[in-house]
Amino acid sequence: MIRLMSEKRRVATIEQRLAAHSEIDPLSGCHIWQGRRNSTGYPVISLHGRWHLVHRLAWTLRYGQIRDGMELCHRCDEPRCINPDHHFVGTHQANMRDMRDKHRTRTERAWADLQRNGSQVDEGPRGELSRMRLYIRGVEITGKVRIRPFVPGAPPEKRPISARKRVARR
Repeated sequence: MIRLMSEKRRVATIEQRLAAHSEIDPLSGCHIWQGRRNSTGYPVISLHGRWHLVHRLAWTLRYGQIRDGMELCHRCDEPRCINPDHHFVGTHQANMRDMRDKHRTRTERAWADLQRNGSQVDEGPRGELSRMRLYIRGVEITGKVRIRPFVPGAPPEKRPISARKRVARR
């Protein structure tokens, strides 16, 4: 059977293509890419026979060209995020400093967790605080936190006895 094409092929704008292939995370505001990704996990799209990094394309559509020698860095640290509001332009050195400051290079804890098959991970020296930056519903939260594993059903960190007695009396 021969089919005749009665309608012309619909051509979507770049913005429409990006919107059609992403979902907005209501908590973080990240626009999570649902399409193809490259070997390092970053979203890619084919335009006019060439592959482009989607987060750079989205940035360029909103803010214009990225200068040579500059990188587009993720504030949210989600490689699949294509929301231009979650990116900033910086040097490679600034991107590496941002990664170091947010302790994204701390693979030793994840490795230790894997070696223990999910058992309790040492929380590190008392008082060790890590810098953290979190984006929730368009709000940036920054500060220092103690990172330790969450064990469902485990009792919370011990409170002073006086605080426990006050709670028990109520």
